[in-house]
Amino acid sequence: MTSAHAVADLVRQVRDGLARVHWTTNDLWIAAFAAGSQLTVLGLRQILSAEVAPSQFEYNLLAYALNEELDRVGSARVAKWITPEPDRQKHYLLNEPDD
Repeated sequence: MTSAHAVADLVRQVRDGLARVHWTTNDLWIAAFAAGSQLTVLGLRQILSAEVAPSQFEYNLLAYALNEELDRVGSARVAKWITPEPDRQKHYLLNEPDD
């Protein structure tokens, strides 16, 4: 399970990416919709304002759509939300070395 703090950091990256490409929420919604997102504009606004946490699938579609434009303008990409394999999750979340 990913912590609320980690999800908030991912969403902050999306907001920062929006600013770097000078996109509005509607621009991101259109790009995400074209990539297969089922979010409404209201749902996207709720995610961006941290009222609602996105699912991993929703977040990764938003990141994909935004990264297409970030690549086009030569700016740093937004991170994907990657969940480690269950047997490695403890090590990943606690940042412990592998045995």
